[in-house]
Amino acid sequence: MAKLGIPLPAEWVMSCDNSVGVILLTEFILTFLLMTAIFGTAVDGRGKGVNIGGFGIGLTVAFDILAGGPVTGASMNPARSFGPALIHGHWDWHFWYWVAPIAGALVASLLYHHVLLEDREA
Repeated sequence: MAKLGIPLPAEWVMSCDNSVGVILLTEFILTFLLMTAIFGTAVDGRGKGVNIGGFGIGLTVAFDILAGGPVTGASMNPARSFGPALIHGHWDWHFWYWVAPIAGALVASLLYHHVLLEDREA
């Protein structure tokens, strides 16, 4: 069980040989899905018209927590990992909780901007 909201329990880390890969992949996918939901419901004009931003984003966060919570703690946000690590002094694996969400958010934003977003000048 994690202490003070630290995303990844130490017992799980010690029992897993490929924990860095699991953290990177899981947190990348969770953050990618969250950012895609944010862009699709709150940023894109097509999603703003139906006013479901809060519902879509909240549903994505709930899904991410249910799917990724038991695996990595479903952080999806470096600040969410930083606070408990700072208070508890648990810095093992913390670097990967910054790398994966930032990479997932960057890829989601680039994909949405260059592929899914409508061309406004056409």
